[in-house]
Amino acid sequence: MNIALIALASPFVAVLVSGFSRVNVGILALSFAWIIGYYLAGMPIKSVVSSFPLNLATVLVGITFLFGQA
Repeated sequence: MNIALIALASPFVAVLVSGFSRVNVGILALSFAWIIGYYLAGMPIKSVVSSFPLNLATVLVGITFLFGQA
């Protein structure tokens, strides 16, 4: 199976699994991304981690925390 098809199918699998269990969909999707990137695509860990949008995640966590306090 093609790596692109596996990467395309993994978010759907993550949403399906999180719909039927108490697993967080974001953590499951990140796990799929790291597994697919490292093991199936052969990317180095540094490349997989550096492609994560850390600035966007920090802003989203900050806003979520702000609205949680309100």
